[in-house]
Amino acid sequence: MRFQRFLSRLTVVVIATMSSADAQWTALSNSPGDFLDNSVLLTDGTVMCHVYNSNRWRRLTPDINGSYANGTWSDTAPMPMCWTRASRRFRS
Repeated sequence: MRFQRFLSRLTVVVIATMSSADAQWTALSNSPGDFLDNSVLLTDGTVMCHVYNSNRWRRLTPDINGSYANGTWSDTAPMPMCWTRASRRFRS
């Protein structure tokens, strides 16, 4: 009985302290110019984005204030296309 009361009070406390985080999306002021799929945040603060169905990547560098929305896009060196070998290697 005491455990049930404790558990019900704990449930009320947990539910009362839960809050939802509302994420906001902001449009970029500079378009990347391509359809991008995968993105990777690098340790230097830039973001590398893969150009869909290609071996090309684009890099988003934040502006002087750290804003990605006002950042600039640049090309990176193309990566080797080895999808056929990789797909054979990872087949189950």
